[in-house]
Amino acid sequence: MVNKKVVWIVAIVLVVAITWMSSQYFTGAGERANVSDISGNAIFEANGEMELVDENKISFEFEGYNPARSHIGTFEDFDAYIIVDNGEVVGVKGVINASSVSTGIDKLDNHLRSNDFFDVEKYPKIEFISTNIDKKNGEIKGVLNFRGISKEISFPAEFKGDGISTEFFLNTEPFSFKYTAVNKEVRIKINFEKV
Repeated sequence: MVNKKVVWIVAIVLVVAITWMSSQYFTGAGERANVSDISGNAIFEANGEMELVDENKISFEFEGYNPARSHIGTFEDFDAYIIVDNGEVVGVKGVINASSVSTGIDKLDNHLRSNDFFDVEKYPKIEFISTNIDKKNGEIKGVLNFRGISKEISFPAEFKGDGISTEFFLNTEPFSFKYTAVNKEVRIKINFEKV
């Protein structure tokens, strides 16, 4: 005969485990980027002088979510640029070496480099170029090229002097990741300032 007390303990443990795993999988509240097909004017680039941002003046991180836990990572090789016109930041550009992904876990980094995710052999670069910076409404719009797919995205941003900070969730589904055992949304956080 099965002990009812043991059954209840096992049931409670299972409920707690499932609840914990689910909480790791779901991203929670926060701003979402809008991802859409490229419109006719999305190739516009701001006029001005392009300046490389000092690597000591920028931070970049992403967070992915799976049923077991979330992982925070960054890229060790990327260039960020600001486009300046008459002393004012009017555009931004970023170029990431996708193979430089770093989470601190070698096995995970190698998986992210594979064709399940970034497919770095086929698509070595991730690139973003802004098409519009709206300081009044706190928004940046531009074109993101990821895994060889270009989409127009817009996301919230905070402008402080010559600095820009942003944190949002990006839906990766339009970029055709093959691996399905993760949440399609990834949290992105970027801060940088003009030298």
